Amino acid sequence: SARAERLGRISAGVEAWATATQESLSPLHAWVARSRAALQVAAARIWPDCTVEVYGSWAAGLQAHHSDVDLLVRGAEPGSCAGGMVGALRELAALLEGEEWISQ
Repeated sequence: SARAERLGRISAGVEAWATATQESLSPLHAWVARSRAALQVAAARIWPDCTVEVYGSWAAGLQAHHSDVDLLVRGAEPGSCAGGMVGALRELAALLEGEEWISQ
């Protein structure tokens, strides 16, 4: 049908765009991995059993040149710091202050 043909062309166009974008952004994959690892090290000083994961467009392989990097700290317990979660987040911010990847 004409609808199926149009959808097929759209799908092929999206696939071509995604492939070209992924190739042009491939040098940044190492930077994203280093950023995740740096956050893991800092967060583990507050929450020793935590893990840091990439999610969003970078995890799905749908990032574009303007995409940010979404990082999630799993296992961040609010009671692990004297000031509760706000205190823990302030401590994490202080640990990350000056990290080159934060300002980029």
